[in-house]
Amino acid sequence: MRAYFRFVLHHRIVVGALFIALTALSLLSVSRAIVATSMNKLFFGDSPAYADYLERLREFGTEEVNIFAFESPDLLEEEQQARLRRVVERIEGIDDIGRVHSVFDAQRIECRDGTLFVENYADEASEAPSRIPDLIVALRDDPFAGGLIVSKDGRCIAILPEIDAEVQKDLPAERGPEIIHDVLEIFEDEGFTPSEIHRAGFLVTISEVVDQTNYNLKTIFPFVVLLLLLAVWLMFRRLWPALVSTLTSLLAVIWTMGVAVLIDREINILMATVPAMIIIVGFSDVVHLCSAYLLELERGIGKRQAILNSAEDVGKACFYTSLTTFVGFLSLALIPTPLFRSLGVILGFGVAIALLIAMTMTPILFSLMPEPKPLRRGSASRVHDWLDWLLAGAERLSTQRARTVIACFALVFGLTALGLSKLEIKADFAKRFGEDNRIRRDLEWFEERFAGTTGLDIYVEVPDADGLFDPEALGRIARFQDALTELPTVDDAFSLISLVREIHGELTVDDEDAGPLPATRQAIAQYLLLFEMAGGRDLDRLIDFDRRKMRITLRLNDEDFRASASVAGEALALAGPILGDAATAEPSGLTFLLGDWLDEILAGQRNGLAVSLLMVTVMMTLALRSIRAGAISMIPNILPLLALGGYVGGLWDYVDSDTFVIAIIAIGIGVDDTIHFLVRYRIEQARCPDTTTAIHNTFDFAGRAIVMTTIILVAGFSP
Repeated sequence: MRAYFRFVLHHRIVVGALFIALTALSLLSVSRAIVATSMNKLFFGDSPAYADYLERLREFGTEEVNIFAFESPDLLEEEQQARLRRVVERIEGIDDIGRVHSVFDAQRIECRDGTLFVENYADEASEAPSRIPDLIVALRDDPFAGGLIVSKDGRCIAILPEIDAEVQKDLPAERGPEIIHDVLEIFEDEGFTPSEIHRAGFLVTISEVVDQTNYNLKTIFPFVVLLLLLAVWLMFRRLWPALVSTLTSLLAVIWTMGVAVLIDREINILMATVPAMIIIVGFSDVVHLCSAYLLELERGIGKRQAILNSAEDVGKACFYTSLTTFVGFLSLALIPTPLFRSLGVILGFGVAIALLIAMTMTPILFSLMPEPKPLRRGSASRVHDWLDWLLAGAERLSTQRARTVIACFALVFGLTALGLSKLEIKADFAKRFGEDNRIRRDLEWFEERFAGTTGLDIYVEVPDADGLFDPEALGRIARFQDALTELPTVDDAFSLISLVREIHGELTVDDEDAGPLPATRQAIAQYLLLFEMAGGRDLDRLIDFDRRKMRITLRLNDEDFRASASVAGEALALAGPILGDAATAEPSGLTFLLGDWLDEILAGQRNGLAVSLLMVTVMMTLALRSIRAGAISMIPNILPLLALGGYVGGLWDYVDSDTFVIAIIAIGIGVDDTIHFLVRYRIEQARCPDTTTAIHNTFDFAGRAIVMTTIILVAGFSP
């Protein structure tokens, strides 16, 4: 490392020019970036299950509706209808919106004098306003409208725009906020106040994620930089370490994002975390070099020699810390989603770039600056007096009370094990928002008034064409649907069964022996024909053209992806005994796919964490040139992760599914302190006459920088 510093200092003009050119090229690359990533690229990639899901969307339409609702006691009054109709027509004109479900689609089935009539509730209300109270009651009890278009108490009304099935595959996640904004703007133009409109649905939630990501990029990242600048200035009480750290770290961010855009110009929402992560890692490297440089100058040696000595003091440790952080970040690529794979590769590359720039630009900048004043002069001396007191206390505690320290950590480990046993993992995007977030509050509003806002489709298929006209098969499917509605997570279910039951009930209202469903194939076929002839719509969203496949749509009262997958599993368990050989059942839906894949994602996260721990252990062994020392050194690196897991398991109701990602990142960053301490200890052990002196010098030299970089990490990650 000393030789590299000497080379850089000797060719600093050429190196500086090369860095300027590479920075310009990186900025050119970044200028080509577009913030746009489809759900497919974010989560599913080439997943066959997702391809099947899209095919079913084209055939049946989507169950992933987005709901906008408001209180409207006069929901069928002429004036309210006119206003709502304008809203619906304008929303249907928004690009990428395929259809808007509303009260104007709600149809009432009624038999009069042996003839089946299918009429719109809204039209009936316009023709006979006096019947509005009765129509609202009927609408509230309608199997296709109650709890979905009209609230359970009949006082709130909803419209449900759905994304066009043809564009959903490649629809950028970043397009979501634009659609939601356009819809809300239409409501506002038509006289609704923003506080009146409540919204829910997967796109609504993802849109909030994207909005907060943009906030992260535009607000939190600059705030992180300011906090880091302030932290470095407070620790050194001089401006140049802050400026050197900022310059080198920003270069690392520019280069990293330039390469990221070169690989894929579509920057996804999670990539917004990269600039902050890289700048924090870059600051950490430079702070170690600044601390070592000042400590060498304090020994009274010349400026150039102090620069070269700082390379020997911390250069090797910085190399190993960056290598372990690189491995930790790269382990994210083991998570089987495009989102984390790209993040792992880019973060891993960014760490390497941050080290290269820090180890190249920092000595050049040191050489160009005037020799700084001594470390302990002026107000900086108070900071280092405090650090001396802290480090001396830590040294005494660890050397004079070693057994007590070990016993305390053993107790922490025991409590950790208890907390870890209670870990419950969920994946609920809405619960990631603060309790006062509008999406969270709207979700609670919907839970009180409507059926669940999460959809799950169960596709039921019989062996033969027109097989759904078989009374026995239809009866089994009806029992299957009834069993599904008994599940605690299911609020409601509707399907072809719901339609046939309603028609059958109307046509046989005076026949006490009619039974719940028609008894012949001819009757079932005739019901559907009568429905269409009477003006009934959307039959193709319930049953396919060959009459072999139908869709049961469930509305769930739990937003958690795993809950959706759990209901799907329970549905499959019920399908075998109830359907028998008459039909097969297969779940589908966006939240189901995410929930079903979550176990694989968690397995990938666990594998990533295991690989990260293994590779870090190898790195520690190489750095310390001892298998035993490398293995023992992992104890202080693993224990904080276990303590964190025990804390959240013991005190939180559940743990978000991305917690393992934090653990993977933490092991890559947290091990840096151990490396700096032990590498310095090896140097001091070779120089000092005894272990006590070596430990004291290690605390004084490496401990000082460790405390500083820890403050840097806390300041950087806190926002």
